[in-house]
Amino acid sequence: MSNPAERLREFYCGLTDERWERRLIMPLQFFMDESGNAPNQQVIACAGLLATGPRWQAFLRDWEAARLRAPAVAAVKYCDVKNLAGEFHREKGWTEQLRDQRLAEFVALIRKHCLGLIWTGLHHEHFQKYVRSVPSVYRCLLSDMPNAIVAGSATLLAGSLLHALGLTAKCDAFFDEIEQQQEALIFDLWPDYRDNAANAFGLDSMQFCRRPHFVTDEDYPMLQASDLMAGLTRDRLMGEAVHPAFDLLKDLPEQGQMMGEDHMQRMGAIAQRSAARLRERFPTAPVHEFDPERHRQIRKGFARQRRENLKRNQP
Repeated sequence: MSNPAERLREFYCGLTDERWERRLIMPLQFFMDESGNAPNQQVIACAGLLATGPRWQAFLRDWEAARLRAPAVAAVKYCDVKNLAGEFHREKGWTEQLRDQRLAEFVALIRKHCLGLIWTGLHHEHFQKYVRSVPSVYRCLLSDMPNAIVAGSATLLAGSLLHALGLTAKCDAFFDEIEQQQEALIFDLWPDYRDNAANAFGLDSMQFCRRPHFVTDEDYPMLQASDLMAGLTRDRLMGEAVHPAFDLLKDLPEQGQMMGEDHMQRMGAIAQRSAARLRERFPTAPVHEFDPERHRQIRKGFARQRRENLKRNQP
């Protein structure tokens, strides 16, 4: 099996070396507890890092060398690094000193290879109050889950970063895999996202990929670096202390936005108008409030279907 650096180039096997040299790639990672009810998880965050294809290849070689050095880890997750849990558990040979040294190395690789950073977030409380709470004839993931709103904000910020850096090459977006229905929603809304970003900053909409890619962070570990950035973003937006190793990124160009209550009010007004149109179109249909238990059951069904699909697709 190819290593991650080779795998990334194989993904773009149709590009000439000249085009590959210029291709921009931004891996994006969500950081969230989707209920908003877990301790210290009242914010959903998303972050992405920007680099050219060759820069990501060099990054992946360095990242894998750092990841596999004893004590090795299968994957780098912000929560594990922060809490000495999971792959970074003390039982696996990790200490605070070793963790601090390895984290500093990971952050240094981000600073060395990446051209810029984007980050965004919102408060679950505001999403719940203004968007999810709107009664509707038809409940959907756009009104019940914040991912699509955050992805739209991230795309707009990506356009802002490209404009600020004066980059005109084509830019692809890689998201870590999420539930299939949420992927489909972002996939369907993507043309609007990229047009909004292009119009806002005077870019060519074709500079953005036609559709985003959903992949695993095991196959494309640059998403693990974005996970570090998304976790960092969440902690900063929550006002929590962050590890000093991240200070190395202070001069990395970035574009960020915390979507405030006024933003969610505007989104809520859109949701209300949409719900009103549905009630006019289907006057006898029942109107549904958000039901957390029904929502959990639907999501469990999606997850079960995904596992079954993966089993059927295994060789």
